[in-house]
This record gives sequence, structure tokens and C-alpha cells, in this order.
Amino acid sequence: MPYDMHNLKEVLSLVLPLVRIIEDVADQQLSGFSALIKFVPLISKIGPALRDLKDIPLEFADLTEAERVELKAYVSELLDLKDDNVEATVEQVLHIVVDLSQLFQSLQTVRVPVKV
Repeated sequence: MPYDMHNLKEVLSLVLPLVRIIEDVADQQLSGFSALIKFVPLISKIGPALRDLKDIPLEFADLTEAERVELKAYVSELLDLKDDNVEATVEQVLHIVVDLSQLFQSLQTVRVPVKV
């Protein structure tokens, strides 16, 4: 059964904005109360993000090339850190992780004979 990337996107839509809030708090640009106010809109995303968490590895392993491209663009759109060098590095790491899904798919088709 093919999987879409609905759950992956739900988790990313929660995690990536949370990373931005944490960055602001770490830079002391947000107080605890201000961070809480920025966190409130994310509360509604917690349930959907966690509801089908078990499907994420299946979705990830089933990504098509078009979905990989779409997911990379989605990450780049959501991730907007103040330090452009850090943002570029994080995006590169996330892109590599997405690309690894292709390797996982290839490895699933390889059968290694077991000698007894």
C-alpha cells in the first residue's frame, strides 16, 4: 500500500516552528511568556502530529522522487532561522535525511542469502 507524506508534514509543521521558538528563547529575544504566546498556535498541531506517528517511518520509506523534492521544499519553507549559516546546515542535513529514504527503498529490495 503506497503512503503519502501527510503525517510527515504534520510532524514537521509542529517541530520546525518549535525550533524557531527555541532559537528565539536561546537568543534571549523572547521571554518565557512571549514564547508561550508563540507556542499557543502550535497546540492544535500536537494531536494530529502524534496521532499516526507510527506511520512516519512507512511514509518516509515510501517517498517517491517527486515527494522528496516536495518535502525538501516544505522544510525550506518552514525553517526560517536567524543565522543563515545554521539554517543552511540544518536544511542540508534534513535534505540528506530525505535522500536516505531512497537508499532505504533500495536496500529493501536487496536479499542477502543466509548461510546456515
